[in-house]
Amino acid sequence: MAELEPKYGIRVNAVAPGLVKTPIWNEEELAWMDESVDTWVARERVAGVMLELVEEGEYVGGTVLEVAAEVVRKVGVLNDPGFGAAKGCTVANLGKGYVDTFQLIEEQFGK
Repeated sequence: MAELEPKYGIRVNAVAPGLVKTPIWNEEELAWMDESVDTWVARERVAGVMLELVEEGEYVGGTVLEVAAEVVRKVGVLNDPGFGAAKGCTVANLGKGYVDTFQLIEEQFGK
């Protein structure tokens, strides 16, 4: 989609936010978070980065910005490994999420 900008003046960019607390998180998923270790990325921060992608000329079409709680970085290549353990990008109890997911599948669909 990056080629749309030079040819038609249409800029297509994206954000890849870390963990953003929105109503889509249910109680079971919220239990995966340990707020003494994990950090939420503010919705306003993500919205601000989205606005920058539209307004700033430095972000040519095809730019993807990863948004953590304290850092924003340009994703360089396909399969870029990302921030890793940056604040806003970790879930302390993610293993529980895997267990819960497989248990739910087995309960509803069998083994």
